[in-house]
Amino acid sequence: MSTRQPQRKFERRFFSGPIEVRMDGTEQENRLIEGYALLFNTPYDIGEDRIEEIASGSLDGADMSDVVALFNHDVNIPLARNSSGTLTLSVDERGLKYAFNAPISPNGDNVLEAVKSRTVKQSSFGFECDEADYTIQEGKRHRRITKFKKIWDVSPVTFPASPETEVDSRGMSPDEASNGAWDKLEMSMENEKITALRSAEVRVILASYPQQNTQI
Repeated sequence: MSTRQPQRKFERRFFSGPIEVRMDGTEQENRLIEGYALLFNTPYDIGEDRIEEIASGSLDGADMSDVVALFNHDVNIPLARNSSGTLTLSVDERGLKYAFNAPISPNGDNVLEAVKSRTVKQSSFGFECDEADYTIQEGKRHRRITKFKKIWDVSPVTFPASPETEVDSRGMSPDEASNGAWDKLEMSMENEKITALRSAEVRVILASYPQQNTQI
């Protein structure tokens, strides 16, 4: 059994996808940093017995008109922006790929060196989910994102291990909304179990009554 619920809250997820500096084979340093902000059809643990996965096609129609590359999601460390032509985004069979030239600045130099040395080697992205499916599998809550509303940012990050969710000005956090969908699903499943159990009890009770002879 599954349930689907629309969600439009700001969230972030962290991935251990590849991120690297591309070298051009010359002595001149190439400042191109590229990586995957998200990966399709790759389940990942978001804690508390919850598994999340991003469906292929979930980016179709998503608003990616003004995506910013940040370092560690810090708005004070902007690195590139696709609306200004300094950030390139592309969707392939693996997921959402980003690429930008590290700016010639102290922050740009620091990020470039950190990625080159593999001190920073993971990525993250900020997004709004439009639609998701919820199921319970092997005792764990599974959320499969089927449609994004908007991609806000992509970021090389230092610590990708713990996903974080932020509450926007409209109130309920995505986790709370997700929990509500899962709670409804669990309640529905429990009600089905109760109905089946009661039906079985009725059958047992009827079977225990002596059969009356209706022949004349």
